[in-house]
Amino acid sequence: MSKRLSVGDKAPDFELKDTRGNTVRLSNLRGQPVVLVFNRGFA
Repeated sequence: MSKRLSVGDKAPDFELKDTRGNTVRLSNLRGQPVVLVFNRGFA
């Protein structure tokens, strides 16, 4: 199970594909503003 984060904790690194299929790692964006949007679709 994952460790629960608290305010001020460093976010764990992860990678995702962007809308163009490129892999983006959170650690590569260090020092830049990052906005994460989680959307849950309903089937």
